[in-house]
Amino acid sequence: MSLFSYNEDTMELTIDEFIIHTERVISRVAYGVFVDCTKITTKETLCAKITSFEINNSKCEKEMRMIDTLRTAYLTNQNLVKVYLCLPYQEKLIVIMEKCVTNLEDELKKKGNFGSEEVINILKQLLNGYLPLYQKQIIHRHIKPREILISYDFQGKPIYKLSCSKIYLCQKKSNLTKVGIPLFEPPELNYMVTDTDLDQKLLQLKKIPKGKSQVDVYPIGLMLYYCLFGQYPSRPTTWLEFRSFFNNLKVHPIKIEDKSQNINSDLQEMIERMIVYNPLERITFLEIYSSKLIGIQTQQPVKLFKLTINPESKPKLQDQFSKFNQQQDDQKPLFPCSPIPNDNIEQPSFQQSTTIQQQAQFQQNNEIQIDEYNDSQNYLKAQLSENSLLYSKDTQNLLRQALESIQQFNHEKINTDSVKLMKYFKYEENGSYYTLGFLKFYYCLIIRANKEIIRKQFASEQELRQEITNILEKNDHNIY
Repeated sequence: MSLFSYNEDTMELTIDEFIIHTERVISRVAYGVFVDCTKITTKETLCAKITSFEINNSKCEKEMRMIDTLRTAYLTNQNLVKVYLCLPYQEKLIVIMEKCVTNLEDELKKKGNFGSEEVINILKQLLNGYLPLYQKQIIHRHIKPREILISYDFQGKPIYKLSCSKIYLCQKKSNLTKVGIPLFEPPELNYMVTDTDLDQKLLQLKKIPKGKSQVDVYPIGLMLYYCLFGQYPSRPTTWLEFRSFFNNLKVHPIKIEDKSQNINSDLQEMIERMIVYNPLERITFLEIYSSKLIGIQTQQPVKLFKLTINPESKPKLQDQFSKFNQQQDDQKPLFPCSPIPNDNIEQPSFQQSTTIQQQAQFQQNNEIQIDEYNDSQNYLKAQLSENSLLYSKDTQNLLRQALESIQQFNHEKINTDSVKLMKYFKYEENGSYYTLGFLKFYYCLIIRANKEIIRKQFASEQELRQEITNILEKNDHNIY
């Protein structure tokens, strides 16, 4: 039970260890107000979002559940805003969260635009933050540059964070209504658009598993376009201008033809497939995550790796197993030793979309980019968030330790953790079930464990697999 007290003289509301300065307004928005907040124990400056709600209102309950989901996901996801507290108080919902340095909109006003490399970095971090929402069938519906908050790591590199200002739960019986910011609302939800055919496509969208997430693809595409060029494809302000823009988009899809910048061709194609009038023809999140440009795993792999026991450490591991098997709260082995059932893997339901098999073939015929830090982080985060129930507590701690070392750029600990993880991995040369995300992670792992120089690019997935085999054979590691 939280403790509340309100000081009428200073107009400060104290909740447990937090002081909310209700008169120190940061910004006012249509659904509430953001004010300064201080954590008493650490003197840390935070912010509080105060939204008016009827406490028994189902919308209030939904928002609390959704924010609680994101608060849990933050533990392994640095691209979400950290939420400290979420609770109702006198017909209001109060959310206390971290206060970031700036946001993407303000940075774009200063810099004008970003190059392809930084835009891809922004997209990867944004998608990493969006992943828990996608997995839980939560749509954001408020994605725009101002909602992408920015903090900095100890090296001064930007960390882009997805704000949780306003999000919606995709329940089976819920309706997607035409609300929001006209510029960033996709055509199927934009109240400026009247199109009965599009309304029917929206109904089809609602019947597709995770199909409602398509409404968030469109604003992400607009935002990426803005990041590249410092302007939007169109900036309508009146009803007639909006109608003209969408009518034109329906017949003439966006084509990026600006040759003044050296734009990454994969990024360009992805943006063009995002800003699409028909949501059934728009690129899906499943396609985006599995693309070679992003390569983030969204589902459980068919098989992760095998448990191996080093003969020299066998007694010690046996002792661990003996102790482990006595624990009543966790009876799983240190690592899964058999394939994870994969019967429920979601397939794209759009006829216009490419299939998983086609995507895999596409990736095999195109270059594979290696990002040592992001690829390692993404895979570890996926295991901790999606597959944590498959691991013992000791294994989870090891994965968290490895993740923290990477996030802190602690090279000595990264190398030490890599050696520890190598003791548990056994690579199968013919393991066709390995995901690209796992292959990238495993390649970075063995490179660090064996202190070799990392390659940033491979011509194909097959070449990456062969390189892993070569390194293992050269360093006398066993291969199944």
